[in-house]
Amino acid sequence: MTNTIQIFLAMFKYIFFILNPIKGVVFIVLLFLFVMSVASYFFDPNNIDLFKYIAIVSIIVSFIQLFQELFNYDDLEVRHNESLINSFVDILPSSEEQKDGFLTISNPNIENSTILFSTIFNEFIIQKENDFHLIISESNKKVFYHSIKNQNKPLSTIIQWKCFSSIKQEQVFNNENKVALCSPIRTNVKDIKIFKVDYYSSYLTNEISATKIVSKIRGKGYVGFDPSITFPQDNIFGERRIKEFGEYLYGNHLGTSTLAISSNKYLCIWRQNVKAQQSSNLLVPTGSGSTDWKDLKNTASLKNLVVKTINRELYEESLKRGSNLKPKDVEETILIGYFRRFIRGGKSEFLGISRLSVPHISLAPNEEEVEDTTGLGDQMYYPVKTFTDLEKTVTSLLESAHYQQKISTSLWASLLALNDAIKKNPLIIKRFFRYS
Repeated sequence: MTNTIQIFLAMFKYIFFILNPIKGVVFIVLLFLFVMSVASYFFDPNNIDLFKYIAIVSIIVSFIQLFQELFNYDDLEVRHNESLINSFVDILPSSEEQKDGFLTISNPNIENSTILFSTIFNEFIIQKENDFHLIISESNKKVFYHSIKNQNKPLSTIIQWKCFSSIKQEQVFNNENKVALCSPIRTNVKDIKIFKVDYYSSYLTNEISATKIVSKIRGKGYVGFDPSITFPQDNIFGERRIKEFGEYLYGNHLGTSTLAISSNKYLCIWRQNVKAQQSSNLLVPTGSGSTDWKDLKNTASLKNLVVKTINRELYEESLKRGSNLKPKDVEETILIGYFRRFIRGGKSEFLGISRLSVPHISLAPNEEEVEDTTGLGDQMYYPVKTFTDLEKTVTSLLESAHYQQKISTSLWASLLALNDAIKKNPLIIKRFFRYS
């Protein structure tokens, strides 16, 4: 019930105060007039005239009309745009990203796994001295929200569908403030522009970018809105390239994932539960999530921001419910990679590795998001007592037919990045995990 109320209130606030603030103001005025009219009747019932009766009735009718807008999603259905998704493998990196070694790759055994990935950029990001300075851009935020409000009618219907679907499936769908990327990430830049974006707006851009909004009744396009039109790609003489951040108006909230090894040298992974919004029922990294705006406090470095997010998410997902465990039990985290995911509108995800100060038996998954399914045939804890053990385990997870259709895109990309780091920067990995 608590989750239902939270989602409904978040939806109401979003529709009437972000998508269409004019209606939000009208709602507040009507509420004030209604309260004043009712109060005047109770305080002085003899002083009620026809005008006040008409005013009260008019206000009630207006309320009904406003609330009707919250329940006009019944005919809507959101489906994958299969033709667009199947063509992702043909979309090249931007010209600048190509210079940094980015390639379009996918795993045929993992559904919707097409990503931009670069071993060159990963080698850059793993080096401690390489970082980016963060700049908050209010102008980018203003332009983004202007574009959102211009589509307020169809987006209002879609967010209603998503909210009520989440309630029905008992999924968490909170509208938290996130960090949006709005300038290119390259090895030759020093500054990265960001702005504050709410998750619902990012959902209505990134998360539906590869979908079709369909009318159940008519079986065709709904409300004259086609998300694929804005999918971030340029078509230059028949050559399709994905756009860089800052070249398209999406939320692009920053994502993170990490693989953690316990103090007694066990690599831990979880299974995402059915209530999660992403990677439902698939094997996922030890910690994953998106950067909250509050993570930005006292942070001007992109690496510091990402590490702070990883440590928070790792604690919340894997340690918080354990006995007497503290955030400091996440001893250290470093970044080893980065990728962009096509199915989510080119959204970014930074990849890390983390060292814990507690043994694997102390870990306790947050069952609202992830679960330990060791007893259901999955191996959650992998002994990596030596550097060779770690190398073999990563290779096995990447090549095992048993796991190929069970792992999420985030786990696959994390394993790819760790595999590259083991081969190209073995000393960094050995020192980090304290292998002799």
